[in-house]
Amino acid sequence: MGADEILRRYKNGERNFSKIICSGDFAQMDLSGSDFSDSDLSFSSFRGCKLHRCNFARCNLQWTSFELADLTGADITDADVRWSILDNAIIDKTIL
Repeated sequence: MGADEILRRYKNGERNFSKIICSGDFAQMDLSGSDFSDSDLSFSSFRGCKLHRCNFARCNLQWTSFELADLTGADITDADVRWSILDNAIIDKTIL
């Protein structure tokens, strides 16, 4: 599933994207409330995204950019974030 497909489904009200495999450019998207748990999103870019209350639990987020993203209230429990970029990300109330 690509970033464009996820955005299309999100705009249609879908929020469950758990267990997907996707390496895409989500830059500047609002995906708040999405469930990406148990997904492989490695090598993706969430630069500048609004990701309030997103669930990234147990995700593969290696080499993923969250630069300037708003992760307020997001869950990143047990996610693999090796080599990921979180520069200037908002992590208020984020569960790490």
